[in-house]
Order: sequence, then structure tokens, then C-alpha cells
Amino acid sequence: MNPEDYTTEPQSNGKPTKKKGLWATLSSMKFAIWTLILLGALSLIALFVGELRDPEAAQGTGAGRALMQLLQMDDPFRSWWYRLLLGVLCLSLFTCVIERFPVIWRRWSKTPSDDISWLKNARHGIVRVVNVAPEELQFLFRGWSWRIKNDTLWLGERGRLGIWGPILTHLGMLLIGVGALVGSFGGFRAREGGFAGDVVRLAHADFSVRIDSFRVIYYPLQPGQWVLVEDEWIGRLGKQNPDGTWPVREVWRDGEGEPVAVPAENIR
Repeated sequence: MNPEDYTTEPQSNGKPTKKKGLWATLSSMKFAIWTLILLGALSLIALFVGELRDPEAAQGTGAGRALMQLLQMDDPFRSWWYRLLLGVLCLSLFTCVIERFPVIWRRWSKTPSDDISWLKNARHGIVRVVNVAPEELQFLFRGWSWRIKNDTLWLGERGRLGIWGPILTHLGMLLIGVGALVGSFGGFRAREGGFAGDVVRLAHADFSVRIDSFRVIYYPLQPGQWVLVEDEWIGRLGKQNPDGTWPVREVWRDGEGEPVAVPAENIR
């Protein structure tokens, strides 16, 4: 009998039908990947938007400011679009796990037949008849996952645990996504400032912070930034002068002074 006469799976007369509907879309790996790419791209933009925008223009009332408010770029990782995309990604990963788990489980739990004739058509099946001691075989084939092991037949697989790799990967990403989504609804964000020696009290926290010293380094320098000049005094940058110097207004507790031209190398 030819090897082609053997088969390990029932043959189908027709082409497999593709699932349709919302479940099919959510359980598609392509959909999850594109959602992840979109979420990553927007998160990367949100991460650097504070450095790319003009602080003075951000206080205006134009279309740019309206777009920033709509997308909640002042706190992007608690914004509606971040939570929406993260929720859709988690839902897609969950449906992927539910869709693929039965298939993986059937492959894992299916017991092979004692009739070894099906191995002739297996993709990586190898049949050998040997006449050696069982102890020697046990040593030669250590590390294999044995499916059948009796006096006359040993049938094992290498890398069988890898069957669960896709499911474990999806579950790991799902746990990270759920953690990020839950974290976006918790905690709070506060921005406070002060001078060396000040004690800052946060509105939503039960602790205070004392400012002993600080050093802020900006690159590149931009108008509106608070900087340390010559390691001595705090100032706020204006627009850069044509000669390369920066006008810096010295900041006090009760206001700001007149701008002073300072070379960039003296600004920290």
C-alpha cells in the first residue's frame, strides 16, 4: 500500500468557509495587529507632543488648541481615545484566545492510535525498528514528550509545549492591556512647582514634597521653558535672538523681571 493511501485528517470536499461578522473581525490577528500599531503610533505622538508644541500657542483659542483639548493631549494616557483603543485591543485579544483555545486543546489532548501505519504520512514522522535495551533508548531520547510508551512502541514529540506558545503570548498581552486600562482609571496627575527649600503639598495626596534642589536640562531649548541660568537663578525663556542668545526673564516668588540675553551654553 502506498503512503498516499494513509491520511491523518479527514478530507474535506469543499473549501473552508470564512466566518463573518463582528466576532470574526475581533478574532482576526490582522485586526489586533492594526489596532496595536494605531495605539502605539498615537501613544508615541502623545509622548512627545509636549516637546513639539509651542507653549505660548497652546494657551490660545485656535484650531490647534481645540484639537489638543478634543484629544486630551494634556493627559493622553487617560484620554478617551487611549481607553477606547486599549479596550478594543483587549477585546480582540480575548476573542483570539477563545477562538484558538479549543483548537490547541484538541491538538494537545488527542491521543495517537497504537496503529503506527498513520506515521507513514505524518509530516515529521520517523519509524525505526531497533533492538537495544530500553535504558539506552531512554538516554538517547531524553527530553522528548512521550505520547505512547509501552513494551513494543515508543512515540514521542519534540517541542510539544510550543503548541501553547500563541495562547500564552495572547494571554500575556491581554494581561498587560487590562492592567494598563485599569491603571488609566486610577491615580491622579498633579503639576506643582516651587523654589529650593519650599514644601509642596499636593491636592489629592496625603503627603508633602520638600524641594531641596533641582536641575532641568532641555534639548532643544524652546520659548516658555523654565531654565536654570549659570547655576544661580531661575528664568523663563523667550524667543531666541538672531545672534543665538536667549532672552531670559528672571522669575521671583512674586513675579518676573526684565529679559536678559544669555548664551545658550549658560542655560541648563
